[in-house]
Amino acid sequence: MAAGSLRCRLAAPDDVPIAADILEEATRWLRSRDLPTGWPIPYPREILVEHVANSELYLVEREPEGAVATVTLQWEDVRFWGERPPDACYLHHFAVRRSVAGEGVGGRVLRWVEGLARARGRSFVRLDCVANDARLIGYYTSRGFERRGERFVGGLWVALLEQPLGPV
Repeated sequence: MAAGSLRCRLAAPDDVPIAADILEEATRWLRSRDLPTGWPIPYPREILVEHVANSELYLVEREPEGAVATVTLQWEDVRFWGERPPDACYLHHFAVRRSVAGEGVGGRVLRWVEGLARARGRSFVRLDCVANDARLIGYYTSRGFERRGERFVGGLWVALLEQPLGPV
């Protein structure tokens, strides 16, 4: 890996504490600014263990820092999106370390997700986020996501966002 380049890889069981640390760091930062978050501290390790077992949890690494982001990708999401045809990649638990915030890591990961979704024959990338987080929703809509509604899930209102993937 060249200096500054990103590598997205499936997480292994030993990576669960690293992914949890990234998610907890993001949660602490959001809370310190009175911004909404649906993520608890400590982040439930059993959820991440399940995502590793299902080959859904990824770490994003960059030399020399190591893991700078984490994301979970699923190929169905009945809980948030209901029954749907197999036409999308569902993005969850996406967080970038504060030490690399503003360096384009998030956008590069989103482009990688788009490519992976296309390679699997999917037409959309979908995600949910806290419905009253205008800043986060603005981040995603500026990258081509469209708001598709809201749902009350797990005691929290979430916005449903979808990015159509045009032809390659």
